[in-house]
Amino acid sequence: MDRETQTSFIPKTVLTKSVERMPQTLSLSTVISTLALLLSLALWGGTYAYRGLLKSSIEDPCVDKSTLGGATQQSCGLKESINKAREDLDQATTIFLKRLNDKLLIGEDLVNQHKTTTPVFKMLEELTLPSVYYSHLSYSGNTLTIDGRASSYEDIAVQTQVFARDQGRIKSFIFSDLDLDSFGNVVFKLVLNLEPEVTSYIRSLTNTTTSPTTDTIINSINPTEL
Repeated sequence: MDRETQTSFIPKTVLTKSVERMPQTLSLSTVISTLALLLSLALWGGTYAYRGLLKSSIEDPCVDKSTLGGATQQSCGLKESINKAREDLDQATTIFLKRLNDKLLIGEDLVNQHKTTTPVFKMLEELTLPSVYYSHLSYSGNTLTIDGRASSYEDIAVQTQVFARDQGRIKSFIFSDLDLDSFGNVVFKLVLNLEPEVTSYIRSLTNTTTSPTTDTIINSINPTEL
């Protein structure tokens, strides 16, 4: 007996009902976060690019660039520009100081070599006896050649002692050609060799020492020395 075929009305597959998906909308916080992220990325990219540009403008070496007129112009980064300006400034300052130093040395040499006769006449005024007169005076270097007269030979002897006591200014001296004129006065020639410091202009500015007067020297002279 044939098996009866059983027919089932229950479907073998599960029937599924398609569900319609409702469209989802983005929340406000998501949009803001996305915009903030994009803005942050843009700012970071701009900052990185600006940093590279700034670094390049600072550290670029000097290069020669041609202008529209055909001339060559040197372009340097900020660091190289500062270094070149410092080198130019140092060189200019060095040249200025060197020239100033040369001028000061020349000025100092001129002042040191400059001679003045004021201390010479002051010295003669201090050391010459009232009874001794000078009629002619010539000056060459540190040597004085004088023509004069004195009241007596004794005045010449005292004047000799006065000159001999002032060794700080008078290096040496010589009385010569002693004679009597028609009035009984003693005429003479005198050669005075002075120390170089006497006629030094710079020394006269700094000299504050006072020399002994003629009366002081005469009072210190022993009559036996005449």
